[in-house]
Amino acid sequence: MEKKNFGRHMFWVIFSAFIFCSSGCFLIPNQTEEKVVYIKHTKGECRGMVYSLCMITKDRTNGSYDGVYGYINGFHYEWGYNYKLLIEIETLTNPPTDGGSERYTLLQQKDKKLEPLATLFEISVSEPQRLILLASGTEYEIYNEKKFTCSPADCTTIGENINLNIAMLFEFTHNANPTQPLNLVRIKCSAPVDTFANACLL
Repeated sequence: MEKKNFGRHMFWVIFSAFIFCSSGCFLIPNQTEEKVVYIKHTKGECRGMVYSLCMITKDRTNGSYDGVYGYINGFHYEWGYNYKLLIEIETLTNPPTDGGSERYTLLQQKDKKLEPLATLFEISVSEPQRLILLASGTEYEIYNEKKFTCSPADCTTIGENINLNIAMLFEFTHNANPTQPLNLVRIKCSAPVDTFANACLL
């Protein structure tokens, strides 16, 4: 009888240990690597679950900007500046269902340079009724993040396009003070939301 009770006791000890360890003992650790990235002076439209503005990146000085980062822990982005960063990329073995599989952390800001004011750059807004807000008579805000100024005629056109749910591709320059609103040069292209990508972004 004692042997039978002892066997039952050991079974529950081993079973409990297995349940406890299954939640953490056998997890594969996250993999990390260090990488130098270059961050562009302007953000660009990107899409995950919804449209948002992402930092535009490249891996080398003479490369093309073809990567995007939504957020880098410890890094404060300022519009109008180009950055060279050393970051840590952590690949998550068990990523959250509503998030990405990688986590980025700033290790060192190696360089920060102001972009020339004459530089023209584009930002698209694919959901105008949600992502373009009127801030004042001649000032709008995109993605609840960055304001821009426009001429009365352009501002009127933007308002009309928002009412009609017309998506727009804008061309801007930076303000002499990068913390101030962007300067709208022109509405480079516009089209209905469902045809905007083919009409304006290809």
